[in-house]
Amino acid sequence: MTNLRENVDDFVQEIKSLNILVMGKIGVGKSTLINAIFGEETAKTGAGFPVTQYFEKYLIEEEGSIPIVLYDSAGCELGREDSFIDDTSKFLDGQLGKGAEEQIHVAWYLVSAPSARFEPFEAVIINKLYEQRIPVIIVLSQCDRAARKEIDGIIGAIDSLDFKKVYNIIEVSASPLEQLKLEPFGLNELVKRTTELLPKVLGDAFIARQVVDVKAKRFVALGYIVTSAIACFSTGFVPFWFTTPAAALIAQTVLWNEIAALYQFNKIKGMTSLWTQITTSKEALVTLAATTIADFFVFDPITSSFAGGTAATFVVIVGFALTKTFEELAMEELDGVSMEEIENLLQVIFKKNFDKYKSIRIREKKDVDKLRDDFLNS
Repeated sequence: MTNLRENVDDFVQEIKSLNILVMGKIGVGKSTLINAIFGEETAKTGAGFPVTQYFEKYLIEEEGSIPIVLYDSAGCELGREDSFIDDTSKFLDGQLGKGAEEQIHVAWYLVSAPSARFEPFEAVIINKLYEQRIPVIIVLSQCDRAARKEIDGIIGAIDSLDFKKVYNIIEVSASPLEQLKLEPFGLNELVKRTTELLPKVLGDAFIARQVVDVKAKRFVALGYIVTSAIACFSTGFVPFWFTTPAAALIAQTVLWNEIAALYQFNKIKGMTSLWTQITTSKEALVTLAATTIADFFVFDPITSSFAGGTAATFVVIVGFALTKTFEELAMEELDGVSMEEIENLLQVIFKKNFDKYKSIRIREKKDVDKLRDDFLNS
């Protein structure tokens, strides 16, 4: 039987890490932005260690997923611009000399909007990033504290420098002042543009770790589901009677672990134990039995397509239902909610989503592709 675990693991093991550079002067809100994108206290609790005088390295990792490495600049103090430029150049050249695994994949350069200033030395650094073909997004931070005139002025100043390449200037407020009664803004756009600038596998890793755009995780989940479903048609998939339920259950276990981690629910104690209850539910067994019986009567010993279709059907149904379930749970306020309450909520939401997708039938590989758009846009 095809090793479905290996097929899914290949999806996230094509590269060692996603390396993001976060730069800007002192007080521009780098830590606030990092915490807003990756979760509270990421910048404080990460295992940071100095790389150079001005740069620290933080590792964000989860078992079974591509780790994210954040290189955070300490910021440039007034009067030390030349030293900062020199140290930045040495850092970038050093990373370049370490090989592919240490390359910076994207840079966020933060500029404080209320300061209404963009210094010449900052242009030197951004052009240095371009020379090494590092995509740069300029983040105008703390925009809730700046007047529109100030924001337009600093955008105009940046545009006038005629950079060789800047991919976007994004207005952001990661943590608005409480008295302004504003919601954070610009974060979704930053997530979207960052993802677009990254190779697919790295983009998936970024989407998996960020906590701003829950629905964006659906694209990554679809990759897991499709990989598992297509594997059911692979060479080596043996279509003996009654082996398809076993294959389906193996793939489900993989999907549960991958999708739970994608939505950060693998961190909740006791969550994994719910999987046995879900896979033995009456609704799940009815669908599995229906596809297995169909497979029994139309089984062709010459081809494995029906057996593959049976397993793929169950994989897709459960995968879609799991994704939508975790997506809905991620939008719930679960702080202080007991494990029993989470369990009940999960089962209710899963049953609703399982019912939504249980009529799906997969007979050949192209059937999986036909479902992509409807799932992503639903």
